[in-house]
Amino acid sequence: MGNITYGGTDIQGAVEGLEFSVSNELVVVRDPSLSGTRDSLVYAIVVVDREITVDLTLTYESFDLATQIRAYEPKDLVFDVGNTTFTITGVQFPEFPYEMTPDDLIGDTVSSDRASGITWV
Repeated sequence: MGNITYGGTDIQGAVEGLEFSVSNELVVVRDPSLSGTRDSLVYAIVVVDREITVDLTLTYESFDLATQIRAYEPKDLVFDVGNTTFTITGVQFPEFPYEMTPDDLIGDTVSSDRASGITWV
């Protein structure tokens, strides 16, 4: 995996693992001209709901990086796989479940709330 940024901040050195999932709820729209017959051609397939989530396994390079990732603010996650650049928009990770100090933190595994979109080029 190549470059990885979160909200414009380079996190490549901190990421040990990255997994994302896309789940689509689809509805099949039948050809309305064939209404009332057993024959039905698919007219369209429409996405009515999409859920995109991201899981990161990290070894933090600094406490500042940890607080940026765990700020619970939607940011874009951009990463390269081969010659393809993926952008997942609106990724936000939950805040720490308890108060942390710089001496407490080395590694973390976080799952995002629902992201708002994904593109790749």
